[in-house]
Amino acid sequence: ERLRGDALPIPASRRVSDPRLRQALRGDLDSILLKCLQREPAARYATVADLRDDLQRHRAALPVRARRQTRGYLLRSFLRRHRLGVAASAVALLLLVVGLTASLLLAQRSREYAQRTERILDTVAGLFANANPLAGNPESVTVGDVVRSTSERFLTGTDADPLFQVLMLERLAELQRAIRDYSAEGRLLARALELSAQAGLGEAVRARLQVSAAESAFAQGEFQQAEVMLDAGQPWPSAQQAPARYLRAKLLTERGDHPAALAEFDWLLAELREGEHDALFHHTVYNSYGILLRRMGRVDEAIAAYRHSLSFLDPDKLEHQEALLTVPTNIAIALGVAGRYQESDAEFSQHLQRSETRLGADFPMLTNIVRNYATLLHRTARFDTGWALLERYRPAADATDAQFYRSGYLKAHSQAALNTGRDAQALQIGVEAMELELQVFGPDLQALDLSLDQLGWLLFELGDLTHAAQIAQRLLLLDPQRWSRQHSIAQMAFELGMGPAPPAGSEPVSDSCAAVEGAVWRARLLQNQPVPSLRIPDDCPLRSAIVLQAFGLPARERDADPPFSPEPLHSKLVRLAAGADEPWPMPIDAAMTERLDRVLAAFDQ
Repeated sequence: ERLRGDALPIPASRRVSDPRLRQALRGDLDSILLKCLQREPAARYATVADLRDDLQRHRAALPVRARRQTRGYLLRSFLRRHRLGVAASAVALLLLVVGLTASLLLAQRSREYAQRTERILDTVAGLFANANPLAGNPESVTVGDVVRSTSERFLTGTDADPLFQVLMLERLAELQRAIRDYSAEGRLLARALELSAQAGLGEAVRARLQVSAAESAFAQGEFQQAEVMLDAGQPWPSAQQAPARYLRAKLLTERGDHPAALAEFDWLLAELREGEHDALFHHTVYNSYGILLRRMGRVDEAIAAYRHSLSFLDPDKLEHQEALLTVPTNIAIALGVAGRYQESDAEFSQHLQRSETRLGADFPMLTNIVRNYATLLHRTARFDTGWALLERYRPAADATDAQFYRSGYLKAHSQAALNTGRDAQALQIGVEAMELELQVFGPDLQALDLSLDQLGWLLFELGDLTHAAQIAQRLLLLDPQRWSRQHSIAQMAFELGMGPAPPAGSEPVSDSCAAVEGAVWRARLLQNQPVPSLRIPDDCPLRSAIVLQAFGLPARERDADPPFSPEPLHSKLVRLAAGADEPWPMPIDAAMTERLDRVLAAFDQ
């Protein structure tokens, strides 16, 4: 065994280093070898001459017949054969097209030339679309650099023809989205909107840019900004009606206004026609419709919508690859919601393995897959596995520009830390997630109610009843029936003189999980008395049932045969139930108190 930096001597006859040799053997030769090893004779080379021909084509940097002849592969083969020429002329090509297009527009402003110019720009965009990281293409780094440098030029410069500059900014924004640089996309679209208004380029151009800019804000998790842009664009011209209403439906879904979101989707599905929008738009509508149905509890319909969304996608098209990775995550989530845990776990596990193999463990898109997989692990009492998973992919979460997805990841990470007895980390990560969500949503209590509920129970379990009770009061005043589980926190804080009495009418139903939890907490944590003779209600999630069982309640019959081997829960409540000598309630340190005070004060502004 040798050290990483300890190189073996290279035979003089080879004249190539190890890295260069590995790179040369990767790709075409892999495909040729696999074709030779196919199980079915019909899938192998028919003759030795065919094999020799493919090997000769590989040596000549020509496309080999053992690989699918996709556009991306054919283009990469061309680039390898003409590497120097392409490297020297890539930027020159772009500048040439820019100059040619500007000349055309300046020479004659007719509709025919404008349309022709846009087609030229689309061709350039298609060439540079290989910068998409999903392509797994080594040349994409260089092309990505070209896209970024060209973007800066069009952001800071001024062209003699504003229409041309606006169109070019729009196409570059599409490329920035392809390489997942949403902030750059937003800057390009903002500049395009500014130029469009200054030059009076017309309502059609403005509306198209306005919808794209709102979509960019949504992708970054800036929901308030997206809503402002949509409101400012009304009424929308017919060409932008469907994209604008689709974005509105997504915003309503994220806000939790499901009836209004469903009405928007009903309109979209009735109005969408083949040919009016591209296949990717049809896919995204049905995929988002599936998300809404799943959140409404209509799981079978949601899975059907997801699968229908796949029918619009072409595995050979580069621009469809991200969507092809997203849909399996959504199907796995829906299966988990339906209680089909083993199917859901298999879907998540296979999907994550495929994605990591293709993209790498630090690719930001993995954040959403891992966060949702961790939720399934939590729901099925695999607490240590969930923590290990979230720890492993934390660099991917830190790398993402989509703050909405990052905050969701942090919430899952905080819960996993609490489950595994990492109290300080649970608090630190949980407060960080709440601060981030305030940046995304603003101090919108309705938008952040679920996040506040999770933070409140985290603080309650760790012993910070003061802040937990403040959260409980806000949620109970918002909707006393929905948040009746928070009544126990408010009531216990009131009895300890740490907060006001809970609002009238917020008491949970007597035989609910919330009521049983409240009775157990008060008996053991406040009165140091034996727990009352109660049973664990059916509406208790598995984690709550495990905690109540730790306090002495008999296990439910349905929990006797779990789908997976449960892992021990090490949360503070379980430790207290086991007799741990830990203070409860207990104050938190001054720095964390100050942060929580700022978070809660934001909702009072």
